[in-house]
Amino acid sequence: MPALHFFNDYVLPLPVIAIAALVMTFWGTLAIVVHVVVVPRLCGPDGRRFGSIHSEVPSLVALTLGLFVSFNAVWIWERHERVGQAIIDEATALTAILDDADGLPTASGNALRLAVANYASNLINVEWPELAHWTASSSRPDELDRLRVLVRASSDADMIGALHRAEESRDLRINVGLASMSTTRWTVLIFLSTLALFTFGLLHAESARARLLALSIVTLSISVCLVVMLVNARPFVGVLAFQPEQLEMVLQRAESSMTTAAPAK
Repeated sequence: MPALHFFNDYVLPLPVIAIAALVMTFWGTLAIVVHVVVVPRLCGPDGRRFGSIHSEVPSLVALTLGLFVSFNAVWIWERHERVGQAIIDEATALTAILDDADGLPTASGNALRLAVANYASNLINVEWPELAHWTASSSRPDELDRLRVLVRASSDADMIGALHRAEESRDLRINVGLASMSTTRWTVLIFLSTLALFTFGLLHAESARARLLALSIVTLSISVCLVVMLVNARPFVGVLAFQPEQLEMVLQRAESSMTTAAPAK
């Protein structure tokens, strides 16, 4: 977990170009070591100490790496889509509560609008920053408890259903949004990537130029895959992080509704 927190706090918030530079530097350095040190020492100056290595060996490693990358990338993107849909559903449910509040008496309607505004403000200003630092909790905040009391007091079935959907979406946003690839998965991914560099280096042991070209292509491929996975690794961290735009619209709607309703008192 400390390694994951380090990446979360110091690497993922960087611009994409900076993340790409770090990843390329790491794998480029490793490829140079394989090209200049590892392969010549294992295979000799002429690259024939072990004889020829069949292309099926690096192909098998590349296939295994590709399947593992695909498996984890699909999980990351599906998680990203689920969190995005949960945010939309949550905002839609809160908007439905505001819509139903228009049919209530002025005092009750304004109390509900104020409760929605306070809850949305808490989500934006308190809970959202916590999501970026793994400190968010699915326990209900005081603002949500106050909103629950008012909604239940209204005895409006549609409003109660909308609140239930908002709570379910919030739980999904937090629980799924805070999930991440385990250290074991990242370790296996790094191991397979290193093994791919090593086997492709051995495949071209007899030709330094061919080895350099092959290692360059493999390094670029590995780096691109890892950069794409890293920038999507956390839904609430980095340049592609979700922003509470939909909830800000709910907050604006609630505040403007209270302002509009005030002259009718």
